[in-house]
Amino acid sequence: MTNPKGIPNIGNTCFANSVLQVLGQTELLRNLLFDCQGGTAYMLKTLLDDLNTCDKRCVNESLVSRLLSSVFKRDGSFRLGRQDDSHSFFLSLLECVQADSGGNPYGIFEGMMKNRFEYDKCSHLDDSEEQRFTSLLMPIDNHKDLRDCIEDFRRMEEFEENLIQCRKCITKQQDTKATRRTVLTRLPEILVLQMGRFAEYITATGIKRIRKNNGKIRFVTEMNLTEEHEGKDIPYDYDLYGVVSHTGTIEGGHYTAAVKVGTKWWYCSDRYIVHGANPAEDPSAGPYLLFYRRRGKGLMITDLQSRTTHQDTNMEANV
Repeated sequence: MTNPKGIPNIGNTCFANSVLQVLGQTELLRNLLFDCQGGTAYMLKTLLDDLNTCDKRCVNESLVSRLLSSVFKRDGSFRLGRQDDSHSFFLSLLECVQADSGGNPYGIFEGMMKNRFEYDKCSHLDDSEEQRFTSLLMPIDNHKDLRDCIEDFRRMEEFEENLIQCRKCITKQQDTKATRRTVLTRLPEILVLQMGRFAEYITATGIKRIRKNNGKIRFVTEMNLTEEHEGKDIPYDYDLYGVVSHTGTIEGGHYTAAVKVGTKWWYCSDRYIVHGANPAEDPSAGPYLLFYRRRGKGLMITDLQSRTTHQDTNMEANV
């Protein structure tokens, strides 16, 4: 394959098309779907196979229609003709595939994290139970660089005196100050970073609204992150291969994707596909979803199938 195909927009479905373009370049997922014979998982497999063949310039519209109808039937929050959120579609699609296949698609994207509490009156470290995440929500307010967003996500948070007590101390300590920070304990094969562009707020009249942060965020094509295992930090390198962007406003916007095929980047806007520059070098970049592939030996299909069943937890900063 030299370049991806276009995907027809069948009614404000750019939010889905952009995610499908990235999943078309997610080899681990395509391998997982290889033997699927029915349901949404098979529909996705068929569409991604068509996306990666060179027989025509655009994916068959019927493949898109069947797949989206299947997802929308299970998740009533979507409706054809209405623009929706690409991240929500990504999560719903994984849930549908999980239900229809013998494999575990979450095993590709899923990591583990926990909160660590420290106290100034004792030397105890108190860790919360590990929680799963399928993507990490990056705080972007007052930030212009992804590294700063990640640092903010993992930063130490201080609590007022006596607000949180050490559970390991036999007697209650007076005037105890606690801190909390996020610890990544298992990094996924595919790391999905969601920029916190959309936030809910309450108007003066008590109506819930959503506002969008259009701030530009610089990001990199290569990134190093560490996970903690048995008290040691283990580094992993990640390479960017997919970007979903949103332009416009809440009321009227458009989703596009940039995907890396081989050594080349391609800009994808529904049916329109063109060779483009590295999106990380675009000074006007306003990414919404960033997809990073872990470098080195990946998981085998048996590893994905053996991982525990997913319990959806899309972790936000300061959770």
